[in-house]
Amino acid sequence: MRGPVLMCLLTAGLCSTSSAQELTPTAPVPPRTVEITPTIGWRMGGGVETEDGEFDVESATSFGVILDVRVRSDGVVELLYDRQSSDVVRRSSTGPDSTITDIVIEYFQLGGAVEFGHKPNLKPFFALTLGAAHLDPSGDRDDEWHFAGVATLGAKAYLGERIGLRAQTRLWGTFLTEESQIFCSLPGVCVLSASGKLFVQADFSGGIMFVF
Repeated sequence: MRGPVLMCLLTAGLCSTSSAQELTPTAPVPPRTVEITPTIGWRMGGGVETEDGEFDVESATSFGVILDVRVRSDGVVELLYDRQSSDVVRRSSTGPDSTITDIVIEYFQLGGAVEFGHKPNLKPFFALTLGAAHLDPSGDRDDEWHFAGVATLGAKAYLGERIGLRAQTRLWGTFLTEESQIFCSLPGVCVLSASGKLFVQADFSGGIMFVF
């Protein structure tokens, strides 16, 4: 009688241990609190129509860095910097286009992102940030600071505990005030006047994401 009882107790113990192992993950996913992503992309667009004609920023490579700090399981605070070096070109319907000046465009942004999906290692997201755009032409022309915002749609793929990939498409909007006299070298001597205009660019970018 003692043998069957011991066998039943041993079998019950093994079953309970097996069930506990199934319910307890063997390698819990560590919290992802900070993500740093150096980015490279291709930024397009940036045209302004004025009384003197249409002025466009040529498409060119852009570089930047994004810092995400997690504040909830599906949300982060996002800080970003992005830089593009390009040319401002005047479009003409009666003759060839002409390059007006070289320009560096920098964005300084702060906002947040919300992540979607149920897969722990693949997270689509939407981000919205606000901040400033710095327009810095070459030569002795004055630089300009303007209010700007960025809307982002993208995805993150976590390849391991500390590394991943990030890809995104972004829409950049810079608001030119009513007093905007852009790229002036002397008072009243400016490349263009673009009062009350919205300067819009778009890009595709991505990079390796470092997770801490």
